[in-house]
Amino acid sequence: MCELATADLTTANANVFYELGIRHAVREWSTVTIIAEDGGQLPFDVRSLRAISYQLTSQGTPDNVPNVRGVIARRLRDAQQATRDNPIYQLVEGFPEVSHTKTDVFRDRVDYSKSVKARLRDARQQGLEPLKNLARELHPIASCDSGVVIDLYLSYRAVKGW
Repeated sequence: MCELATADLTTANANVFYELGIRHAVREWSTVTIIAEDGGQLPFDVRSLRAISYQLTSQGTPDNVPNVRGVIARRLRDAQQATRDNPIYQLVEGFPEVSHTKTDVFRDRVDYSKSVKARLRDARQQGLEPLKNLARELHPIASCDSGVVIDLYLSYRAVKGW
């Protein structure tokens, strides 16, 4: 809940990631200055966040401290500007007060996807023509969930419907 936060993700400590997630859930801006050892691989969940990298010396201490300190100081000053820098608040409109209509729409899409995939499974077992008929129902394919499209292509492959 502090005004500004810095997280070092170098060691990939699960507790630090958990705390980072909590921080993202409760603060819309000035969320985090993330730092990590250069060359380390950040998980995809946080890779898109602007991380400040640093080098370690052979003794295991940070190298080029004045430069990194300057970058961190600038980021902390920038963080005071109440700019939405939190990925959850950027991606989920109205977070944390997400209306039930949005969650219901998401649930409906998941249910629809499961239903279509089940129908594809059944059509696959019956052969190419039933699969083609189902594909016509899915038109326009561009509006379908990507998982459904992939399953359709795999279904064509399964029945050798090149």
